[in-house]
Amino acid sequence: MKEEETLDKAKLSPEEIVMVKLKRSTPHRPPNAFSSFATVNARCSIHLLLLQAVNEIFFEHYQHLSLGMELSARIVDRANVESFLEAIISGYRFAYSANNDVRLRTGLGPTGVMTRIIKIEVTAMSSCLRILFTLYAEPDGSEKREVSEKRLTLLITEFAEEFIQTALNSSSPYSQSKVGLMVQILQGILQFDESQFGKHVPLLYRHFVGLMLSERKEIRSALQPIFERIGLAHGLITAAVPSSPSPATEASSSSSSS
Repeated sequence: MKEEETLDKAKLSPEEIVMVKLKRSTPHRPPNAFSSFATVNARCSIHLLLLQAVNEIFFEHYQHLSLGMELSARIVDRANVESFLEAIISGYRFAYSANNDVRLRTGLGPTGVMTRIIKIEVTAMSSCLRILFTLYAEPDGSEKREVSEKRLTLLITEFAEEFIQTALNSSSPYSQSKVGLMVQILQGILQFDESQFGKHVPLLYRHFVGLMLSERKEIRSALQPIFERIGLAHGLITAAVPSSPSPATEASSSSSSS
């Protein structure tokens, strides 16, 4: 997530830095689009609304595909899906860049704008994951499944590595905001079909082991069924069989009912 050019942070105020980052994340906008800190604050709110709109548009039309609606089919074709993802990822890159700038985070913390930028990062990542997991659940060989696989595996790997290194047991608000995303990823992996699970788990297993050190109950709870599925697949554990009531229990039940 490195920026193309290095900012001369010694000469720029926090407000100026975030404006530069916004300009870089939206190169299609005119140079004077972000002329004041108040504008930046407003743009962050609009950015968040746009992310939510892209997410809603995609899923509304995706759900209509089974009805054979031509408009929905055009909106969620390969080219448009990639455009949706690029729009979401550009929002994520802007927010990630701002949130990982210590001077910016410190300087703008009291203004409340960083809270909005954290929300942009979380919303963008969550939306991207939701779309990619949905597309990866398409039938094997489908175009949408092919579009999603490379993006999804790269996103999962990069996020898990950074989460383990920087946010695993951190109490900072920024780190805490990523816990739900990590749970979303683990729950998505658990929904993989057998071929997907067998293909990707060997590459992700060391990340699962690293996540075991988390103090967060929700992380460990999301890991448990994954390890159980791995154990079942490799014959390390057997499927639980419901126990039958003992004769004494059955006799007791019969006498009680009579």
